[in-house]
Amino acid sequence: MSKYRASVIGCGNRSRMHIEAYKHIESADVVACCDIVREKADERAKEFGIEAYYDAEEMIAEESPDLVHITTRATERVDVLCLVSNHGVPGCTVEKPLATSVGDWRDLQS
Repeated sequence: MSKYRASVIGCGNRSRMHIEAYKHIESADVVACCDIVREKADERAKEFGIEAYYDAEEMIAEESPDLVHITTRATERVDVLCLVSNHGVPGCTVEKPLATSVGDWRDLQS
C-alpha cells in the first residue's frame, strides 16, 4: 500500500508539532512544506528532510498532495482553503479556528 502524500502550508512554530504528529500515522508521509517567509520554509524543510516551497500553488502543482495541512495565521486560512479546494486536493486539515469572521465563513460557502 502506498502512503498518502501530505504537505504543510505555514511553517511557524506550531507547524513543528503538526509535522511531528505524522510520524505516528503509518499511512502518511509529509513530503513538503510551504511558507511565504523563505527562512521559515527552509528551516522546517531542513529539520524534517522535506521539500521547501514559498508559493502554495506551486507546491500543490509540483507535489500533488493527497492531503494539505494548514497551519497559517487564522486571518490567512480562507484564501489558503479556497486555493486547496480549487486545486482538487482530496483532503485538508486546518488548525482551529477555520474562519475568524462571518465574511470568512460566507467566502468558504461560495
